[in-house]
Amino acid sequence: MAKVRALIADGAIGELQHVQGAFSYFLRDASNMRNIPALGGGGLPDIGVYPTVTTRFATGAEPERLQANVRYDSEFGTDIYASVRAEFPGFETSFYISTQLANRQTMAFHGTEGLIEVLSPFNADRWGRNRFCSPTRAIRKLRPSVFRTAVSMSARSRHSLEPRPGKRSKCSRLRSR
Repeated sequence: MAKVRALIADGAIGELQHVQGAFSYFLRDASNMRNIPALGGGGLPDIGVYPTVTTRFATGAEPERLQANVRYDSEFGTDIYASVRAEFPGFETSFYISTQLANRQTMAFHGTEGLIEVLSPFNADRWGRNRFCSPTRAIRKLRPSVFRTAVSMSARSRHSLEPRPGKRSKCSRLRSR
């Protein structure tokens, strides 16, 4: 996470305009604490913090305004879906979380000159590889990692960002050398 924060601060993606995220899983077990309001169950208390804290840490900024649309499970009484929008100084973020949708995890930091996309931000390498896209800049070495701890440089693990053969896009997947 420190590496993503450094990339944003160094202007690797230009001026940050939007952060987008998603965190979902499917769980309809009445005995699971995530579905019991008295035990603090619900999507926002369980996983809503991940995209929020990730945005705050990666940017060093605090939200100025927040709004959310929330849906509840009629049987459990817990929130099962929330679509959240927050305004930060100079950019905005939007994300959704759900405890009753197919598995998904992603965070994207979209700037005027590039994009950092982390496809498994909360559980390393579970749903895809991280990528950095830029029409004007190249990042030489990045290592996919747990987003909470870092997308960091590694002397022992050599990964590079290289264009996929036959593709015009400047977006590249991390590949091992």
